[in-house]
Amino acid sequence: MALRAAALTVHSVVRHGIQHTRQHMLCASSTPRLFQFSMLPRSLHTTPAVAHWNQSHIDQLREEAKAKNEPVPAAADPKQTVYYSRRNIQGSPWKVNLVAKQIRGLTIDDAITQTQFSHKLAAQQLNQVLRIAKQNAKVHNGIEDNSNLYVLESYVGKGVYGRTLRRANKGRGYNAKRRKAHYFLKLRYGAPPKPEPKRNNYVLQTQRVLKELQQYPPKIRASLDSASDVRL
Repeated sequence: MALRAAALTVHSVVRHGIQHTRQHMLCASSTPRLFQFSMLPRSLHTTPAVAHWNQSHIDQLREEAKAKNEPVPAAADPKQTVYYSRRNIQGSPWKVNLVAKQIRGLTIDDAITQTQFSHKLAAQQLNQVLRIAKQNAKVHNGIEDNSNLYVLESYVGKGVYGRTLRRANKGRGYNAKRRKAHYFLKLRYGAPPKPEPKRNNYVLQTQRVLKELQQYPPKIRASLDSASDVRL
């Protein structure tokens, strides 16, 4: 009887699929399971913590503008900021970040052009994200001139890693990973800020040495001014 019950269980799993069996387990069990929370769709920009941080930052900008009797900046308007993200992009986070850091600080049109003519595979996914975010700015945020947007934040997170088999000769095989990445985009309405000039360590060290020489000039004991006072 035990063997027959086991055979029927295996047959039901093969017939109805693993996904149907998981749904049946979720409905039948009354105790919460760990994988129930992992399958829920979540977004980084819609979590309560990030929403609270954004609201507190907006309130701070409004209070500073009110104290200085200045108009409220555009950054204090939540509709002037557009969020978008895409989960589980095929590719490692390191490779996706190579494209993501190229478009930081660029206007939306320049970022779309940059990803359109890039030869990297991750650039195709980021190009779609930029186009959708630009369209959402006009539909959901009410920004008519959606070309006047720039990339405020563009960063990558680690996605779900899958396992596969890397086949070798003589019937051998090794474990391999199928890497995926999460991409997050944040657009802001207005002109992009001016990029700061890049300075290497040699320039900074030279400026520091020159500043020290001006503050503390070297004192020469046997100088030409004191040569006449020296008696032979």
